[in-house]
This record gives sequence, C-alpha cells and structure tokens, in this order.
Amino acid sequence: MPRENFTPKVRELIAASAGHQCSFPTCNQRTSGPGHNTNFVSNSGYAAHIYSASKGGPRGQGKLTSAELKSPGNGIWLCGRHAKIVDNNGGVKYPPEVLLSYKALHEARVSLEHEGLYPPIGWLHELTIVQSPLFAAPQTFQFSKLNLIYGANSTGKTAIVEWINSLFDCTKLDRWMPAEHNPIKLRLSLLNPKLQNLEMTARNSEVKYSIDGKSVAFVPIGFAIFKPRRFDYSITDDAEMLAQALNVPAPAINSLIDEVNQFPHAKVQNLRLELNTNGDGNYIEQYTLITDVQGTAPGLPLRNLSGREKERILLEFSTAAARLSGKYCPTLLILDESVSVIFDGFFDFYSHHLLDPLNQFQTLMCIAEQDLDLNNVRWNGWQVIRTHGKPPHVSLNQDVRVK
Repeated sequence: MPRENFTPKVRELIAASAGHQCSFPTCNQRTSGPGHNTNFVSNSGYAAHIYSASKGGPRGQGKLTSAELKSPGNGIWLCGRHAKIVDNNGGVKYPPEVLLSYKALHEARVSLEHEGLYPPIGWLHELTIVQSPLFAAPQTFQFSKLNLIYGANSTGKTAIVEWINSLFDCTKLDRWMPAEHNPIKLRLSLLNPKLQNLEMTARNSEVKYSIDGKSVAFVPIGFAIFKPRRFDYSITDDAEMLAQALNVPAPAINSLIDEVNQFPHAKVQNLRLELNTNGDGNYIEQYTLITDVQGTAPGLPLRNLSGREKERILLEFSTAAARLSGKYCPTLLILDESVSVIFDGFFDFYSHHLLDPLNQFQTLMCIAEQDLDLNNVRWNGWQVIRTHGKPPHVSLNQDVRVK
C-alpha cells in the first residue's frame, strides 16, 4: 500500500504553525537556521504523522481517509530526536490523542508568543493511583489536552476528579477522610515547564504532600481548576445563578458574557443580561439572560431553552472562564455532571472549540458509559480513559482503540 505522504506545501504549513520548533513538551528546539552560506538554510525538523502514513505504521490509521491522513491536522512538527521517540514500540507510549494534544498545546503557545504574549506553561502529564478504596493498585493514565473518563456508574470517575483537585486543595478530600476509608495515595507528574512529581497520601484525618520527594505542608504550585455545577433554577436572578454555577463573583458575569460573544467558535451569540420588570413595568434588581442559540429561535431567555441548549450555555461560560484563567496560570476545566446530554456529533461539535489555540487549558470530562464511536472521539483529540470493574478492584484502560 502507498504511503500517504505530506506534500511540501503541507509540510511547510505544519512547520510554520509550530514556529519551526519541536512540539514535544519541554523541548521547543529550533529546527531551522542559517546554512553553510547565505544561499542555504539548515533544516532539522520533521513533519511527523500522528496517524500513520502507511498501514501497519505507528498508531495505526484510525479509519481516516487518504485526504485526512495527508492533511495538516494529522501532522506534528518534531525535532529528529523526538520524531524517533514518539514512534518507538509502535507509538504505544504516544497514542494519537496525546500527540494531538502536544500539537494543540505547542501551537497555542506559538500563537500567543507571536502576538507578544507569553503564557504560563503548566500541563498535567500522568496520574498514578498507588492506593485507594476504589481501584486495584496501581492504576496509571496519561493526560492529553482533552481527556474523557468513560465508564459505568460507581466506577470511580468522580473520585478521580476529586482526588486530582485535592492535590491542589486538601478541602476537596472531605468525604474521603473518615477512618473507615482505606488510605489514598496518588502520584501526579506535572510539566511546569520542567517535570515535577507531586505525591499525596491521605490517611484518616491526615494529609501529607511532597514535591520531587521532598515533604511540603501543601502544594504551592499555582494551578487553577474550574468545575462548573448545574444551574440551580431556584435562584431567580440569572446573573447570580451563573455566578454560583461557575463559582465566580457575580460582577464577573458581564465580562464573561463579552468573552463568550467574542470567541470565534462559540455556539451561542448575542448573550446579554436584561433587567426584569415587576407588574407595574418598573425595573427590579433581577436579571434574565437572553441569547441566540444555533438551531433555535433567536432572543430566547435561558430558562425557555431545552436541556441540551442550557448545557451549551453552561459549557460556553465554563470555557470562557477557563480561557481567561489559562492566560495567567495553568488551568484545568473539569466537566463532571455539568454535561449530561451527549448528542450525536457532540465531540465533532465541541472538539475544535476546546482545541483552539486561544484555549490554553486542559479539559477533563466524565460521562457514564454509552454507545460512542471511540475512534471518532480520539480523532477529535480526546484521550479516553475507560473504567472497568467494581470497587475496590476498578481498573483503568486507555488502550481501547481500533486500528
């Protein structure tokens, strides 16, 4: 079978999008420079295929078409050393979703630097559950930019979210601290930008932390975590309801509305808060959110939308808050329970949104097991971590792809 090689034009596009630097985290080696005289340029970079250029190659072809395999989206720019490393052992250590995330993270950084902005670098790399009351020990998975924890109910999806959160905020461990619970021991590696290894042990009412093997009272690494909650419709003021769901101050909602309205991939438009009136027609200090949602009539109040449309609003506000945070500190957006309607095409619909270079944050989403085309989910850039079994013997599986 012929190789699906990149054309010279596509290769140059991949290189230019990476700023002619290696896209592997912490490397950033320049891959072009002056040649032996002024008429030549020295090039040492490679446009590496994410899904393989040929059948049987590293990472397989993921059922992509010939055009998709040769497209710029299937290429990552690497130095010679890392081009070899990612293909070792059939690419098992660097599956497509990880390379898609490396590509998105690097191109986001290049894009912002090109505009004169220098974003903070921070990236959750790998989590090991050494000991816990739920999982068979040990269990390890690697993070990408977009991460999906997927499995039956009561298989530890929400627990993983809480434990990651607790590495940066010990108050998130409250429900795991009773004496009858088995100890929890976690290891988390973080690219910050150098690799740092965090460890947490929670036993009874005591929590201990360490960084690179040295004991610390808490983890003093700035890392923002956003975990939106579902809307509480008992709150009659929409601005207050949004603020509670996002855990941000109510005065910040107008700025987040501007952020959503200006984002090119937003699936809603013309968000605005309107003051309510009483029976006499006088304004009262209570707001209604009005918006235009694709696929429905424009200018509808939030509370008149369908459940799916309301979740779109929440997701847009959540990504806007994480996007703003990601400009100033490493950020993780957690979508657990806040997204319950996974409609056909959900991952095609939102993946470009979340992978956009403006979104300098990682996403971790948890959903209950259902009928999904996992290969399509991965092609859209998601790392899938699937939970199996029942506590205390739940296992995690990342290797569930079809080549």
